[in-house]
Amino acid sequence: MCMDARLDLFLMKGWQMPNTNEIELMDAVHDPVVQQTEVLPPVTPMERIERNREMISLLAPQVQKAHLVSMQGKSYMCVAGGIAVANALGYAISVGDVEYEKTEGKYKAQATMTDVNTGAAVATAWGYVFEDESRWMKGPKFALYSMTQTRAEAKLCRANFGNIYTLLGASSDTPAEEMMGVEQSSAPAAAPVQQQSSSVEGVKAPRKPQPAEGVLEKTIMVSNVEHKQGSTNGSDWQLWLVVSTDGDNYGTFDEKVASAARTMAQSEEHDGVRIKYTQTTNAKGYEQLRITEWDCIPF
Repeated sequence: MCMDARLDLFLMKGWQMPNTNEIELMDAVHDPVVQQTEVLPPVTPMERIERNREMISLLAPQVQKAHLVSMQGKSYMCVAGGIAVANALGYAISVGDVEYEKTEGKYKAQATMTDVNTGAAVATAWGYVFEDESRWMKGPKFALYSMTQTRAEAKLCRANFGNIYTLLGASSDTPAEEMMGVEQSSAPAAAPVQQQSSSVEGVKAPRKPQPAEGVLEKTIMVSNVEHKQGSTNGSDWQLWLVVSTDGDNYGTFDEKVASAARTMAQSEEHDGVRIKYTQTTNAKGYEQLRITEWDCIPF
């Protein structure tokens, strides 16, 4: 009811004229209530930098211990590290089922980033594995699907948080998953160790591998196990290369480890295995990963 109509009603009935406060109270009772949402002030650049600085100080030790891998003398962020950054900033990462596009010969999956407070999707990205990648075509299907989804997650995190990767200790904002396979086809970043001449003229002493920087620890998914054998200085040897779904080769001379790894590779599904390993650079400048402990198998 409008104010003029109420005034006419009061005069016609002979009622006492209400004061202004009473009229406003009637308006509040009879008119629809309009709810107002509190508008928070925008975050200033300095406030955002300070929040990121706090997050980096908390995440850096964990990321550097568990989510950085070294290739070509540089460190790269694994997808798990990117997801850790997303979670710390209030986002959840999910990935859809793998789809196959026959015309382009590729497998694809879409990853989505969601705001945990509002439930709204804020970003998406596609990951692909193509049929010309023999590494994934020859392995079990679950490994191919897993890598497709992993690449989608890695691309999504890199696009949104790549600038933070270097602040956490990575050498580049490029995800480790995008570097898989590249390390074997290009020259190592580190300068090769110079050969030293021996006391015999015309004969050069062999270069020694660089020592490992302690024992590292990581959870891996096994996609394949390769067997190599040979003889060195009259001694026969056997070496097994445990190939992870990330594309890394972890060497072991222990047949028990190779057997356990082969069982996991042939399994329909497994949650991975925690290993301890060393990392050295051989005489040719390539990195070598050697398993020192496989889950609970004693050495």
